Amino acid sequence: MRMIEDVKHILSREEKLEIADELAQAIQKQKMVEDEKSIYMSDYKAEMKKCDTKVADLSRKINNGFEMRPTEVLVAYDSPQPGWKRIVNLSTSEVIREELMTPEELQQKLDFTGGAEE
Repeated sequence: MRMIEDVKHILSREEKLEIADELAQAIQKQKMVEDEKSIYMSDYKAEMKKCDTKVADLSRKINNGFEMRPTEVLVAYDSPQPGWKRIVNLSTSEVIREELMTPEELQQKLDFTGGAEE
């Protein structure tokens, strides 16, 4: 009866060179795949971060029941009283808030020209 069995074979110099070439190609391929994985993982992490940010933003809006939007407002100085300002939403006429005027805003009211005309 004949059969095939694995038997130790001493490699020749030429066989070792062929295997070394194959090994070098396999190492190069392995490095290329690792580099591609790194690039992919970097892109994947960036995409996941975008998704996480979007989910957090939408969740916050749902939980809070509102979102902040740029809106044109009117700032009425010395209203409701001197030294105060009232901020009003122009589209709804809703008073957003009333607060003390800043020192800079108070300074703008002063006329330093002395009323002299040129």
